[in-house]
Amino acid sequence: MGMSIGIIDDKPKKKWGHLSAKGEIQINDFRETLYIPLGWWSLDDYKKQWHEGIERLSYYDRTCFIVAVNNPQKRRFIEWWVLYKIDDKVYVQNQIIISDIYTERIGDKPFTLKTCYDFIPERGEPYDEDGNKISEWVVDLVKSDEKINLTDRIRVI
Repeated sequence: MGMSIGIIDDKPKKKWGHLSAKGEIQINDFRETLYIPLGWWSLDDYKKQWHEGIERLSYYDRTCFIVAVNNPQKRRFIEWWVLYKIDDKVYVQNQIIISDIYTERIGDKPFTLKTCYDFIPERGEPYDEDGNKISEWVVDLVKSDEKINLTDRIRVI
């Protein structure tokens, strides 16, 4: 098993009031369809960020895959999948940053292809402030005592 993210249909269609491309993320047996808005970032921007996001795991202990970002002057909204590498595992969480959370975490700082990584929070506890377990997936980077190439386990398709 492993993790992949990619585009299923790159022909933009209207979804939730935005022209969007259809994508998919798969983590082990879990699979989710993504509707990636194309108003602020282009499809090439998203793909570039995903490739850079994978590369960062070779040098850093956390990274992200942005799957939705809007013009912050119109709508402060980001959806991303945040990856935390700890030892031989990568822990993956889906997070949405909106309104007050956006203001608190990002404020007026630019959220770009280069700066998006600056806003990744610490992994913290596996429970939210109300005591609910945070959904989290785990990708193993070791198979039968043999270290696996990172790009064999996490890839852009």
